[in-house]
Amino acid sequence: MARVSRKKKEPGIVLKKQIFSTALYVRLSREDNLKGDSYSIENQILLLKEYVANHSELQVFKIYIDNGFSGTNFMRDEFKKMIDDIQAGSVNCVVTKDLSRLGRNYIEVGNFIEKVCPFLGVRFIAVNDNFDSDYINPSVGMHMAIKNIFNDMYARDISKKLVTVLKEKRLRGEYIGSYAPYGYLKNPENKNHLIVDSKTAPIVQQIFEWRAEGKSYTAIAKELNSADISSPSRYRFENGIKTNLQKKGLDILWGRHMITIILNNIVYLGHTAQGKQSSSYYKGIPNHKVAESEWDVVYNTHTPIISEELFQKVKEMNNERKEKVKSTWNKYDFLPKKKSLYGNKLLCAECGCIMKIYRNIGSRKDKVWFTYICPTHSSYGVSRCHRKSIPMKQLDDSILSSIKGHIQTFLDKERIVKEKMEKEKQSIDDIYTKYHNRDVDKEIKKLKQLLLTAYTDMKDGILSNEEYIAVKQDTQQKISRLEGENIAYENIIKEQSNTERKQQIFSSIQKFYNAAELTKEMVDAFISEIKVHSDNTITITFVYDDVWENLSEICTVMEE
Repeated sequence: MARVSRKKKEPGIVLKKQIFSTALYVRLSREDNLKGDSYSIENQILLLKEYVANHSELQVFKIYIDNGFSGTNFMRDEFKKMIDDIQAGSVNCVVTKDLSRLGRNYIEVGNFIEKVCPFLGVRFIAVNDNFDSDYINPSVGMHMAIKNIFNDMYARDISKKLVTVLKEKRLRGEYIGSYAPYGYLKNPENKNHLIVDSKTAPIVQQIFEWRAEGKSYTAIAKELNSADISSPSRYRFENGIKTNLQKKGLDILWGRHMITIILNNIVYLGHTAQGKQSSSYYKGIPNHKVAESEWDVVYNTHTPIISEELFQKVKEMNNERKEKVKSTWNKYDFLPKKKSLYGNKLLCAECGCIMKIYRNIGSRKDKVWFTYICPTHSSYGVSRCHRKSIPMKQLDDSILSSIKGHIQTFLDKERIVKEKMEKEKQSIDDIYTKYHNRDVDKEIKKLKQLLLTAYTDMKDGILSNEEYIAVKQDTQQKISRLEGENIAYENIIKEQSNTERKQQIFSSIQKFYNAAELTKEMVDAFISEIKVHSDNTITITFVYDDVWENLSEICTVMEE
């Protein structure tokens, strides 16, 4: 007997050979942007493309780029998209420049490489660190762990230094925001100093004057939108200033929230108030709001847009309105209140916004009624969305009636299918037995090829015209019969696969069949989505629409 070698396999041997759908992942933080070309997005992509070109088993699916994102956590837009593609089965290999591009938190990175990747069947490669998860090499694994720890320590050290530097800048009155507040620009000669923007400063003044006159936040926003004045986000987008809302820039209009921010910001008095939010990676403190008493406020750091007198007048107006609102709190608690039964299922058909429920109190303060209204139209008017308003009772009655009609239709169709399946049981069993182990699509394809061959033979004179017509008719009849029986077989399979879902439907029907009033539980059981149109008509998508449709198809096929 031949001797079997007892030598162990050398480390570094590839365990599997296959074609990998590969994601090239590239990350650059704000700090990395300052380090030169070797860290640039372009050079990272070039390095990864060269690596893939030399490894024939790697085929690029997509390049994912996170520019300006910290490596201290995985809360990054493109990284999340990459994970979604991995879970969808589109990607089974990830390649980065080095381990630090994946992240600088050694616990998260280690968990991703050692647990997430193996669980999802994903190969991970860090080019410059010579790490490939498809190679068995204990020393490389140890090197990776040490490298991750150093990356994490580096991130903590940078975080500590950055927190200290930024605090010192804020206390000196230097503006450190990513972009200037609306009404100002960053000084081209000193990016930490604000100068007045001649284009938007008059708009800020107008906003303060309108508020001093008594206009509401919503009324001011509508006034600006009607005049087609660019909102702060849209203005930055139009001027090439990158923000997290870059893709939505042109669509963002003035709203109550932005008006509130402007009217309460002392930056327009020439002062800087910074440090309103804080985080510290090295201390393990996540991003959070900071109490106003702890803000870093420095006075007279730049040219004011608003006078102290106007600012105080607006402040008094805001306080007056607050007190007025407070005075009505709980005043009408004796009148009924309602919560929406639909949650995020009730949408405006035009803008896609969730319809909100509003309580309307009668003039005598003794009656109340409820209406669902599109909040987009309510906030922005027709410039953003047309009016959608539907009384709660009208909507509830319509939905209850639709659910009951849907239930009855389902029961009727289910009864018909059961009766016909019992009657045609032998025929159905024959179809199932006949087609269960056959590739009918392949047979149909062969018959269609036969038709094509017969046509060619007729053209070449091998078959006469009469012979071709006879072959054609016979073949088409076979194809039609196969297609019809194939549909019947598919519907039988669908009917069998729907058994579990039907049990869920019957359970819901049994529970709500005699319901006299619509409830949230009932909506959740039957409704997937409701869209309200401008003419107050509604479109309903039911949870079990596919089962309903399948029953209809089966009924039709059985009748045929």
